[in-house]
Amino acid sequence: MEDLVGLYFSFRQDATDERLPVDLTLTFDAFSFHLEDTAYEVRIQSALVNLLVDNCSPDPTSLYNYHLTDGKIAENRTQKTTTHAELSGQASSSVDASAAGAASSKVGFGARAAGKRSTEMVSDVTRQNRIDLIRPAGQNRWRIGEPGSGDARRNDGCLSGSYFREHDDAPLCIMLVNDEERPVQITVAVSIPLSQLIVRPDTVSTKCQELIGDSLRAQSNQAVEAHNARVKELKSRVAGLAIGKHLKQQQKFEWCRPDEVVAALQSFVRTNRATTDEK
Repeated sequence: MEDLVGLYFSFRQDATDERLPVDLTLTFDAFSFHLEDTAYEVRIQSALVNLLVDNCSPDPTSLYNYHLTDGKIAENRTQKTTTHAELSGQASSSVDASAAGAASSKVGFGARAAGKRSTEMVSDVTRQNRIDLIRPAGQNRWRIGEPGSGDARRNDGCLSGSYFREHDDAPLCIMLVNDEERPVQITVAVSIPLSQLIVRPDTVSTKCQELIGDSLRAQSNQAVEAHNARVKELKSRVAGLAIGKHLKQQQKFEWCRPDEVVAALQSFVRTNRATTDEK
C-alpha cells in the first residue's frame, strides 16, 4: 500500500545517549485499482501512528500535536432589572358651610405610584469546538484526522499530502533511554480503521466492499510478514555485534485491532549514536 501511505522516520543529529528526539513525516494519497471491471479509488479519512518501543519511552511533555482551532467557551453575563408599578389611592370628602348659610361639598382622590424591582442575571454561553488535525491517542499512539470528519481543511476530509511537519521544528517526541548500554529499537506502524477508508465511486456494492476489505487485510498481513523477515535478516547481519541478541525478531502487534489494517511499517535500531534502520 505504498501508493496510499508513505512513512519517513529518523533520529535527529543532536540526539544524546539519554534523550533521542525522533522525526516523522507521513504522506497520503489515493490508491487506485480495478475490481469486476470497475475502477475504484481508495482514500483515507483518519489514520493511526503506533510506536512499539524497546529500551525507551516517550517523554509525555514532548508528544506532537497540532490543532486547527482552539476550543473556547465564552460566557457573557448581563444584569436585567425590571420595575413593576403599583398604584395606591385614598378618597376623602368634606362639607364646608359659609357664613351666608350656603353649603358646598368636595370629594377628593389621591393616587401614588409605588415601584417594585426585580433583578435577574442573564447568561449567554457560546462554544467553539476544538478541531484537531493530529493528537496523541493513547499509549505511544497518535491519530491523524478525526473519525467522520478527517482533515477539516479539505472539502472531502480525506488525508492528502504531508503530515507531522505543521510545526517547523517539533519532533514526533523525545525518547528517554532506559539503559544506555543497550540498543534502542523503535517500530513505527501506520494502521487504518476500515471504517475510515473512503471508496469512490460510493455506489460500490456490499460484495465489493468485502472484497476490498479482504484485499487490504491480505496486503496488511504481507507487510507485517515482510517486516518480520527483514528484522530477522537485520538480526543475522549484526549477529556478531553485541546488539544482535537484543533485537526482537517477531512483532505480534497486539495493538492492531481486528477492524484495522497495517498500511506502513518500519523498524529502527540505534546504539552508541549510530543508527541502523530497516524498511
